[in-house]
Amino acid sequence: MKAWLRFSVLAFALSLATAAQAAWPERPIRFVLGTGAGNTTDILCRLLADRVSHTLGQQVVVENRVSAGAIIAAQTVATAAPDGYTWLFASQTSVVTNIYTYKALAYDPVRDFTGVAFVGITYFLLNAYPGLPAKTLAELIALDKAQPGSLNFVSDGPQNFSGMLGEWINKRTGMHLVQVPYAVQSKGVQDTMAGRTQLVINAAGASLPYIQSGTLRPIAISAPARIKPSFADVPTLAETIPGMEFGGWYAVFAPKATPADIVAKMNRALNAALQEPAIVGRLTQLGIVPVPGTETVAGLDTYWRQEIERWRIVVSDIGVQPQ
Repeated sequence: MKAWLRFSVLAFALSLATAAQAAWPERPIRFVLGTGAGNTTDILCRLLADRVSHTLGQQVVVENRVSAGAIIAAQTVATAAPDGYTWLFASQTSVVTNIYTYKALAYDPVRDFTGVAFVGITYFLLNAYPGLPAKTLAELIALDKAQPGSLNFVSDGPQNFSGMLGEWINKRTGMHLVQVPYAVQSKGVQDTMAGRTQLVINAAGASLPYIQSGTLRPIAISAPARIKPSFADVPTLAETIPGMEFGGWYAVFAPKATPADIVAKMNRALNAALQEPAIVGRLTQLGIVPVPGTETVAGLDTYWRQEIERWRIVVSDIGVQPQ
């Protein structure tokens, strides 16, 4: 093929690709997530999917691919065509902690995904049975040291956030709280309310109704500062354990080779939604707060890589054994 003809063919192909990207989206989009319907991640995903649908002029379908560690959802997106029609609505489990809690993953988060937009971060509360004598973290530490191994805490498993947070609290304080994993954490919450277990660690948004009703008593929150207005009276772990901060965050990711202009359009659509007062109010109800500096694609990428390194240290410190 003559040089001028090859150039013409290449130019024509590039013009078609550019036109296709400019026209995006031309059909429905799907957000894939690794949790079931009705939990915080699902509620948040559907809330944003609805707003993005209006902004982009195409329906955004939410697809729940439930599995341990949200692995199936991540694999689905990692192997999807990078054409802007499949996105991963992820908690940091999929793109950070799975690296350290599973011996082998069928995907590599850094190799297979491109960060698109940060959504927000949720913190966790250490809640107590209202009849427990200890009302502060300092009092809890003293109670545990007086009766080592007599206190326990409900988690959703040692590889999950609540389990890892409880073990990190043990590590940093010298306590001996016994972890009691529940396949369905709501049952563990009920047991703690009834005094059959003493403590439960769960997300801020999920904790709020129990705190308001007085059926659970908050000991401390894992945020870097007290969260107003919902948890203004709840001390942070860091007030007793300097530097103790622990959160779980949400973000949207795309298959690695997704065109940059499509990623940028989705970033703008999501950020626009996250600035709407109704969306902000709902996030607040769910106990989710934004993290400044992560609004751009580059900001999320920096934050994500910092989190990968931070969690490497945390997981090593508490001795989590990969599955």
